[in-house]
Parts: sequence; structure tokens; C-alpha cells
Amino acid sequence: MSFLRVGDTFAYDPRTLRPLEYEWADERSVDEIAGFSVRLASQSGAHEHADTDRRVTRSMTLQLAGMNRDRMDRIMGCLVDAGVWSDDGTGWKLENDTGYLHLLTQDEKDRQRARGADERNPALTVPAKLRDGDSCRFCGLPVNWADRKSIRGGTWEHLDITVQPTTLDLFVVCCFGCNRNPVDRAPLRPSPDKPKYGNATRKFVRDHLGEFPTAARIAQMYPGLRPSSGNAAVHLRTDSEDAVSDQRTEPVDAVDDQRSDAENAASGTVQQPTATAKDVAEARGPNGSFEAHSASSEATFAGSVSSRTDRGSHGSGSAGSGRDGSGLPWSPLDSPGPATGKAPSKRSRRGPARGGRDG
Repeated sequence: MSFLRVGDTFAYDPRTLRPLEYEWADERSVDEIAGFSVRLASQSGAHEHADTDRRVTRSMTLQLAGMNRDRMDRIMGCLVDAGVWSDDGTGWKLENDTGYLHLLTQDEKDRQRARGADERNPALTVPAKLRDGDSCRFCGLPVNWADRKSIRGGTWEHLDITVQPTTLDLFVVCCFGCNRNPVDRAPLRPSPDKPKYGNATRKFVRDHLGEFPTAARIAQMYPGLRPSSGNAAVHLRTDSEDAVSDQRTEPVDAVDDQRSDAENAASGTVQQPTATAKDVAEARGPNGSFEAHSASSEATFAGSVSSRTDRGSHGSGSAGSGRDGSGLPWSPLDSPGPATGKAPSKRSRRGPARGGRDG
């Protein structure tokens, strides 16, 4: 089925009123010739092959004229004088005018079908929006996908519609202003390094992919989607990558270095002494065994255990510090109160009741 558009000023256009210049014409002739012209234009687009693209044969015209050759010659002569149709020798061809009578050719129909199919194809629209975001690839200004009237509305542009099927590199985001004026628009810009996505675009992507992917996921799903340097897929990291990078480790040198006593005291831990080969040799007995221990070594060992018990079990040991540690359980023997384990009662600050009796 053909697409014929009649301009808004068709009824009072000088070409429509041209029959009034003939002596044989009247107001009825204007309507007759205008209607005849529209019927011819519609008929010329009814068959999808090159012979009838905006063209009618004499036999088709004669049939519409009621098989009256005089009427056919009179009407077509008037339309040719008005510049609506032109005589090509074997028939007539419509002088296409978007503001008067506009009829799509077969090539234009094919291109329109291709545009419509591509704009409904998620395999093109989803990665194109992820690559370009909500910015026109020609002027660089943001687009509004909900706006279908102003020049800031969002649409699609084919860089070469003749290449079919359409590839992603020939399918870009465009605003209505640049789409309607391809001659004076700016040259094509590279895809943005960090695309900006509006709520409508994010919803559109989630509806088709189930989620809005991270930049790393985009690079995995569509390799080479953003070939320009400064790729956002390089700068953005996934949640798992961020979690791994946030786990800080100590410097490598800290593994071998021992901390000072001041650092140990600040941290509340006691660093265990490192036994050397000399210490091991001295600790061995005459027969090379560890059975014999001196009294001094036993005293040193007992002091070390006592120190760790005091500091590791009850923390800092200061009253009310809250650092009671997680070592030995509390025992009533450790408290200054009576041996029953009950906390000493507090004396009342109030004196004896006035007027009270003894006994």
C-alpha cells in the first residue's frame, strides 16, 4: 500500500486553483481536476515496482477518465501547465512535493521499512543506547526520548541506509533537529567516553536485559562497543571488583619486620620473642635433649605467662575502662569485696529519718 501525503495548503494552493484561468472551467472543475490528480497519484503508488513509481500510463489515465480521451487530454493538460504532473511521452509522472502531493518511491518505502524494523530491533537499539547514552552523535546535546515534537526529541539515524542489514556502527542516537536537517548538521562525533543515561533509557535497557549492566558487563556483552580511548568500561568497576580492591593489605616489608615495644604496648598485645639457633643450642642439655631446664628459665617462663594472663585476660586492667578482655571468667576472689561474691552495698547519702525512733 502506497503512502500519499496531501499538504495542508493543498485546497488553496495556486496549482489547485489553476483551472480557474481557463474559460471552460468553473468551481466544479477545480474539485474535479484536484480529485483526479489525487486519484492518479494514489494509483501510481499502488504497485511496488519501478514502472509505477510516481508514474501513470496513458491506459491507466484513460480508465480513470471514464474512457473519454477528450476529458483525459483536457485534465492532464491543465495539470501539466500547473506543474503538478509532467509528460514523459508514454504517460505522466508526478512532480513530487512534500508540501503539496508527496508520494514515496519504492526505494523510499524500502528504506522506511528498514528504519522501522531497525528502530524496533533490541539487538540494535539496546547496545546503541549503551554506547551513545542520551546524547546526539552530531550536535552532542542531550535528547529527550519522550519528546516527539521539538528538536530536542530523541530518534535514530542511519549513516548509510542502503547497507542492509544495518550494522551497529551505522546506527546512532540523533536528535530531531539534526535528523530533519542532514545538510547543515555538524559532522558525526565519536561515541562519548562516559555516556549519560536518563531514567527512560535505564528502564528501556532493564526491560530488555533484566538489569542495567555495569561498564565491565557492557564490555563483556558487546566487545568493542566503545573503541575510543578513555573508555568508561575501563574506569568503572563492578561491585565484586570494588570489594576486592577495598581489602587493604599490609606492606610486604611488614611481614618480616618486627614491631617496636611502643607499638606493641599501643596495640595491647605482647610480641612473642623469636627463638634463634643459638637459643635452641643453649636450651639443649648435654645429651641434646630439652629435659633439663634451669631455674632461671622456669622463672622467666612463669613471668611471661603471668604477664600474658594479666594483660590478655582482663585487657588494660584499669577499672571502668571497658577492656575486660575475653580471657578468664570473673571470680569473686579477684574482687576487693567479701568472699561471698556479692558486690558491697552502697551507703545511702541520706541521713537517718527525722523523727524516727531507735529500736
